[in-house]
Amino acid sequence: GTTVDGVRGDILEPSSVERGRKSARDIAGDFELHAQAVIVASGGIGANHELVRKNWPHRLGTAPKRMITGVPDHVDGRMLAITEAAGGSIINRDRMWHYVEGIRNWAPIWTDHAIRILPGPSSLWLDARGKRLPVPLYPGFDTLGTLSHIMRTGFDYSWFILTKKIIQKEFALSGSEQNPDLTGKSWRQVLGRATSGIPGPVKAFMEKG
Repeated sequence: GTTVDGVRGDILEPSSVERGRKSARDIAGDFELHAQAVIVASGGIGANHELVRKNWPHRLGTAPKRMITGVPDHVDGRMLAITEAAGGSIINRDRMWHYVEGIRNWAPIWTDHAIRILPGPSSLWLDARGKRLPVPLYPGFDTLGTLSHIMRTGFDYSWFILTKKIIQKEFALSGSEQNPDLTGKSWRQVLGRATSGIPGPVKAFMEKG
C-alpha cells in the first residue's frame, strides 16, 4: 500500500473570540508539510455525540441517551474520516474518557457546555434510585468504573449530595473560566481560597444552577 508522508491544509485568519467559542472559517492561506511518517492526533470526538455513541465501548454498557459536553465544538472527530479517506489507519476507536461528575454550565461558551466537578471525599453519591455507589467508586476516584456502574442501573444520571460546609472546604470546578486565580497567576487569590469561603464561580453555580 501507499504511505502518507505529509499533510496540507488551510490557515485561518486570526480571531479574537473567547477561547472555546466558534470562530470564523475565513481562510488566510495554506500550508504543506512532509515527513517520513505521519501520526494524526486530532483532539478527540467529545463534541460529536453521534460519533461518541457510534464508537461507544461495550465494556461501559449502553451509551447515555443524554450527554453534555466538556470540550469545545471543534473537538468533533472530523479528522478521523478525513485521515481514513487519505489511507491512514484508525486505532483505538473505543478508547474514551468520560467524566461522570459533569453539570451543565449556566453560562455556556460552547454547545451543551458542561463543567466537571472536582470533588473531595465527603460528598454523598447515590444512583438514580437513591442507592449509594459501592466501594471504591468514591467522588473523583475512578470515573470510568463509576460510569460503567451508573449505566448498568438503567439510568443515565446520579445524585451528588453535599452541604454548604462541604462545598466551602472541598469543592471546585474545572475550566479556565472557573479558576481565574490560577489562570491569572495570582498567588494572592489562590491563597485566598483558604480564607474567603466559597469561590465566586462556585457560588454562581449554586445560585444560578
